[in-house]
Amino acid sequence: MPDVHYRPPARAPAGTPLLTAATVRGWQAQRAVGDRRLAPCFRRPEARPCHTPYGFQHLLGRAVWSAEAARDALYAYVAEHLGAPEGVVVLDETGFPKQGAHSAGVARPYCGTRGQVGNCQVGVFLAYVGARGHALLDRELYLPRAWTNDPARLQAVELVPDTPFATQP
Repeated sequence: MPDVHYRPPARAPAGTPLLTAATVRGWQAQRAVGDRRLAPCFRRPEARPCHTPYGFQHLLGRAVWSAEAARDALYAYVAEHLGAPEGVVVLDETGFPKQGAHSAGVARPYCGTRGQVGNCQVGVFLAYVGARGHALLDRELYLPRAWTNDPARLQAVELVPDTPFATQP
């Protein structure tokens, strides 16, 4: 397998504006492509547009949609627009400091964000990185064995009571 190194994007020549109208139009066109790909993930068309933070909060918290179908549409988009033979997937875990012990998955592992052992949730993330760009592909909350061995605790945070234990990767 060839040795793959990250190359930062080339800098624009001096005097070239960093953001142009053509760039913004390109973003708008790609957003329209994304909207069309994601449309089948939503039961009702009113849930699709997220023009404000409140719209996005509604989408995530109350709208009926399929996160798995959206993820699959994202995979297809990334493969089509960013995919390259030298591209790689990156698996990473990140700790998020939390207070208390009642948020899903909270435990006391080493938390890199804090630089020490402490209460945190651990998220496991999958990303694609290639010469044509990078994208976050998937995420999963890591549940320690103490959580998966306690069905009542899982149910209290609205997780499936028979969730099996899995290692972080």
